[in-house]
Amino acid sequence: MKSKQRKFNVDFFTTIEIIEQENNSVVYNPISIKSLLEDLCKEPKKNRFKQINGEKILLQDIKKLSRDDLESYENLNECEGLWEIVFIKYKDSEVFGIANTDGEYDEEKLEKILKSENERNYIASPTICVYDENKDIFIIVRNKEAASSSNILEFLKVFSKNRNMDFHYIPTENDLLLNKNTIIKNIEISIGNLMSMSKTFEKHMENNTPGIFNIISEFKNIGCNNARFSATMGKSKGKKNNEIIKEQGIKIDTAKEMLFLSRENYEYITNLKIGVKFTNKNKIEKIDLINDRLTDQFKISYNTDDRIKSNNILKKLLSSYNDKYENIHTRGVCCEKETN
Repeated sequence: MKSKQRKFNVDFFTTIEIIEQENNSVVYNPISIKSLLEDLCKEPKKNRFKQINGEKILLQDIKKLSRDDLESYENLNECEGLWEIVFIKYKDSEVFGIANTDGEYDEEKLEKILKSENERNYIASPTICVYDENKDIFIIVRNKEAASSSNILEFLKVFSKNRNMDFHYIPTENDLLLNKNTIIKNIEISIGNLMSMSKTFEKHMENNTPGIFNIISEFKNIGCNNARFSATMGKSKGKKNNEIIKEQGIKIDTAKEMLFLSRENYEYITNLKIGVKFTNKNKIEKIDLINDRLTDQFKISYNTDDRIKSNNILKKLLSSYNDKYENIHTRGVCCEKETN
């Protein structure tokens, strides 16, 4: 039987905490979620079910990978802090049935399979992740049928009770490390096909990026189909006789919205950039949140008799991290840890 191939995209993040300082400078502190994962391991599965952004999400599997699991990966085979994490998304709003190549299709037959005497079963789809506790790196294989990176982040926020937790991109260039001296000075966004935006997309943006959504709505209201806008933050002077000039940066909510948009990979957003100034430098560095971040792709072959399984995705994900490992760990990750 002839095989087909499906392409998967991989996102590399670091786990961070975003803290706003005076004059809107934003501190990006790397944080470990090791203790959170250890606590989640102890929870019964039924307690790891949450309604996230209107979706039913379950943390299905969570475990540390052993050296035996990693022996075939030359850069990972001595790692002792890698976690396998699998989230599943319940599918209860779609219309499904069972079909065959003779043209038969039956929705009731599927319904009988999903219903049992004691419980209701669901069709579900997995999102496969790996977390490296030694570098605070969280890696996600995108699956459009399953939990998104934003759903996973929100899940971890709920259980950790830390609303400032975030996933931060890993930049492709070493000199763009965000740290405690970072001020975001400007933002730039381009969006296309405003008039053909789906109601689902608009509602998603309104719920998760209300500030940017309001700007987009104004462009749409005046009839723009394509919009590009930018905002720049200047300096503020102190008291009249005080010559101190303070750098101003964007507010923490806007910083979070920009990071959210960079994770979601919306097809309507064609340009997403921030201008970053480090307080020890005069130059403003431009960071492209779509193209200047570490990602990867892989393909998996499948056919009707040999469908793609979670374990196939995990193996490819580990290969992806193995290939990127030296590049990530020789140049550092996106946020520098403070030193005493």
